[in-house]
Amino acid sequence: MNLVTLFVSGVLFNLSRVTYAVDFRDCGSSKARVISVTISPCNPAHCTLRRGQESSVDILFTTTQRFTVGAARVQAGSPSGFRTLSITASEVCDLLTPGCPVLAGRTYSFKYTGEVPKRSTVGPMTIRWEMLDSNLIPFLCAEFDVQIE
Repeated sequence: MNLVTLFVSGVLFNLSRVTYAVDFRDCGSSKARVISVTISPCNPAHCTLRRGQESSVDILFTTTQRFTVGAARVQAGSPSGFRTLSITASEVCDLLTPGCPVLAGRTYSFKYTGEVPKRSTVGPMTIRWEMLDSNLIPFLCAEFDVQIE
C-alpha cells in the first residue's frame, strides 16, 4: 500500500469518529447554565448515530449554586414514542469532571458513553437530557436532535 492510500484511509477512518457541538435547547435548567453539548461520532450536517454502535455525549455546564446530585434521566422521543434511560447518582458523580460535590460557580463536564440500542427506531429523534438534584428536581435540562440509522 503506498503512502498516499494509507494517509487517505487514515483520514477517512478518523473522520468517522469526529466530534461536534450540536445545537441544543435549554428545557428548564434551574441551578446550572448549559454551555455546550458535544456528540461523538457526529457530522456537522445532521448528527447521525448508528444503532449498535457506541456514542458519547458531553455536556459542559456552569452551576449557579451548590447542591447534591441525585441522578440523570435521558428521554429519547421519536414518532413511535419515548424511551427513558436512568443513571444513578453514583454513576453521575463518576461521569462528572470535576467530581462531586457540585459547588456553585464552577464549570463541569458530564460525559456519558453508551451503545445506541439496536432496537432504536430509525429516523429523527429528540433527546432530552436531565440531571437531577437529590430531591429529583432537574437542575439541568438540554434537548437536542439526532438522526438514527
